[in-house]
Amino acid sequence: MMQRTKIKYFLCGILFLLAFETVNGQLRPLDTIAYKSWQKIERAQLSDDGKWFIYKKTFFDQEEAEKDKSIFRLKNTTDGSETLLEETEDLRFFANGNWLMFRKTTEKDSRILMELKNKQLYHIPYDINISSETTLITWQQPYPKDADMQGFFRLCYCYAGKQDTLSIEGIKFFQIYDHDRSIICLRKDGQNVTLCHGRLGGQLTPLVLFRATENIIQKSNIREIIGKSPENFLLNSSKTGGLFYLNGSSIYTFSLHNNNCQLIVNLNDYTLPTPMIWNLQQTILPDHHRYVIANAIIHSPYPKVQKNPFEPEIWKWDDEIVQSRKKHQQKEYEGNPARYIIYPQTQTYFQILPKGFDRLILSPGKDDSIALATDKRPYLWRYDWKYGEYTDIYVVNLRNGHRRLLLAETLWIPTWSPDGQIALLYDCFKKKWLRYEVATDLLTPIETKYPIYNEQHDQPCPPTPYGIAGWTSDGKPVVYDRYDLWELPINNQQSPRSLTQENGRKSNIIFRLQKEQINSINTQKGLLLKSVNENSREEGIWDLQADGKLRKRISGAYALKIHSISKDRQHYLWTRESYQEFRDFWISGPDFKKSRRLTEANPQQKEYAWGKCQLTEWTAPNGEKMRGLLYLPENFDSTRRWPVVVQFYETHTEAIHTYYIPSPSGGMADISTIVSQGYVVFMPDVHFRVGEPGQSCYDAVISGTQMLIAKGIADSSKIALQGHSWSGYLAAYLVGNSSLFRCAILGAAVVNTTSCYGSIRDGSGRAHMIMYEDTQCRIGKSLWEAPDIYIKNSPLFYAHKITTPLLICHCDKDEAVPFSQGMEFYFAMRRLQKPAWLLNYRGEGHFLSTPQAKKDWTIKMSQFLDYYLKDAPLPYWMEKTSNVKKKPN
Repeated sequence: MMQRTKIKYFLCGILFLLAFETVNGQLRPLDTIAYKSWQKIERAQLSDDGKWFIYKKTFFDQEEAEKDKSIFRLKNTTDGSETLLEETEDLRFFANGNWLMFRKTTEKDSRILMELKNKQLYHIPYDINISSETTLITWQQPYPKDADMQGFFRLCYCYAGKQDTLSIEGIKFFQIYDHDRSIICLRKDGQNVTLCHGRLGGQLTPLVLFRATENIIQKSNIREIIGKSPENFLLNSSKTGGLFYLNGSSIYTFSLHNNNCQLIVNLNDYTLPTPMIWNLQQTILPDHHRYVIANAIIHSPYPKVQKNPFEPEIWKWDDEIVQSRKKHQQKEYEGNPARYIIYPQTQTYFQILPKGFDRLILSPGKDDSIALATDKRPYLWRYDWKYGEYTDIYVVNLRNGHRRLLLAETLWIPTWSPDGQIALLYDCFKKKWLRYEVATDLLTPIETKYPIYNEQHDQPCPPTPYGIAGWTSDGKPVVYDRYDLWELPINNQQSPRSLTQENGRKSNIIFRLQKEQINSINTQKGLLLKSVNENSREEGIWDLQADGKLRKRISGAYALKIHSISKDRQHYLWTRESYQEFRDFWISGPDFKKSRRLTEANPQQKEYAWGKCQLTEWTAPNGEKMRGLLYLPENFDSTRRWPVVVQFYETHTEAIHTYYIPSPSGGMADISTIVSQGYVVFMPDVHFRVGEPGQSCYDAVISGTQMLIAKGIADSSKIALQGHSWSGYLAAYLVGNSSLFRCAILGAAVVNTTSCYGSIRDGSGRAHMIMYEDTQCRIGKSLWEAPDIYIKNSPLFYAHKITTPLLICHCDKDEAVPFSQGMEFYFAMRRLQKPAWLLNYRGEGHFLSTPQAKKDWTIKMSQFLDYYLKDAPLPYWMEKTSNVKKKPN
């Protein structure tokens, strides 16, 4: 009996294994047909009370998306019930989340309101405006064309769920304020227009009467102005008053408390040097009304001379801006107008900034005698080889117009403290934060315990700072270092204080503020932080409590993102994502317990072989510790060797939790697809040494690939290499210096740094020399300073050593890398009679954009890899075009 039982269990086990294999055998590899089924979540919104969630599922595939009807889904976050809203758009919660507004796609000028507690619908046949806080609804009704009311409208309003509609006649412009209880408007009054205000639904009080003529009227206590009324007005931030412009030269202010209006300045009373004239655009009038800052532009009475179409374009050696950049950024380089400050009480005025200064940064504090200004003109001429928009920082005295250079050649725009007592600047070359104190007029460096600039920066240009998180309530800046948050002192008697008590650096965890809290940091109430473990790449959400202690709310092996938080902060809408999990939406309380999944965008993923992603580490021959990502197929078996595709750019380990949407490729091969088709994908991190980009890449990629062979993962005869753009260049360098790869795919690659150095990036109008001297290509010197380094790092000069068959994609409208680079490599391979195929999708750019081109490229890459790594039949497009035997040279 015992023997028969054992046999029975044995047979059951065999049947289970067979059933398991059958189920696994049903998992399909991804292909171009599968791409059509993947969807994404769009237009997600959480109501203010956190009880309702709306979203839309849309196909990634362009053709499928065009067929898709506009269907939104309204979900109750408590019970999970869902209502479909078909052919709808422009959805928006209002009245603190109690109501939803939307419109039918077939009815452009009407709106539907839904009372969410009972799903009752109300149809309003107008294009309406709603309040986010209350149930107030407004809309505008035009007058008949034959009425004497052109330029005016009837303002109608009601409250959601109520039938009564009220209206105000003859409105030109209006604003509703005071929590939707009050209105201020320009309104027609007979032949005149009044600026009036008051309770909505009550009697309106006139502030200003704009009279069309000088007819005698009954005396009144309101301000009368002869002439055309303004088109609009501006309310101040406190909603206690505002201003309006008249006749292109006059600025008036009004007070709602005192019910008065006064002329602040008439620019025509102030004479400018010829040929300058005043321009009211971007005029600045602070709430205190002590001064006006106005623009002065150059006026020419002569019409512009039409250019002769046969006139040549002249490129001068000493041009401040080359012609190609002017075409792309003409307005940016024209420069801002001169700025003048006017003091109406003393009727004095003077220039504070000449033409060309970029920006004037006014202090937000009560003492507004000092401002900061930026000027990038001294550095415009070198933008072709220097990265970033360098600028000089000036301190400007608004009482006398005196300017003093505060900091030269920086890439950081200064930031004022909320009280205007200090400003934070950054010195790019000394790599320090600087503090400017208004009281002392001194600029001093702030010493910090750890670097506040990017410690892993590996380009020739200066490193950027980790950034500023915001300002505390007592006016102290909070900045980041690599791991922690630091409160900087406001004087030299204090020292920086780590708000996170250096716990980030101690545990290799990067802490950053949630975006919603930037600019205003109240350390007494606690802060919400996002974390990334630099070793495992796990992400989390933490509380930084008032006593400085850190409390973890949630963390895991995924990427986290908080999208919104309800008004009462009891409902958190967030997504989590990993290589295996699409970024669906979840909701929870602030402790992230009892989390509920709200969406499932792609349930069909379970039908496909997907695989997994893991970190891998190794040591390069020079002793450097290396890291990378390894993507393993669904049926990965560690006892056998696999075909491997090595694909890389710069660093990838920070993207370990990225979910790759299966889709046609516009450049690099789609990772989820090639893993699904049975390839191991290896993505090594590459950190560069300035002057040695090629060798840096070689040390990382080759050693990492050899590690896969040594571990028994990679079949040494079936390893492919792929790169696009920057990594296309690096891949071209590798195949000229190694025979490790069975085949290689190169997209939009630079192969000759000497010929590319002076060519133009059509997308920006800049010369490529900036890439080599200062940024990504990392040579760090000009071509004439180091010609040997340029040649050493040019794959073209290694073409004769190449033993790897190449598939090259380079398109004739590439806006980043000249098409001639692809042709140089193709002709080199052709001249040397080495196997290479070049695909030019005519009219396409740096990345493929049309569905047809992307689909074809995806298929051809797959065929190329399968031929060399899986012994598949030779694709027709790779076959020889002639059987004629070529004579030797």
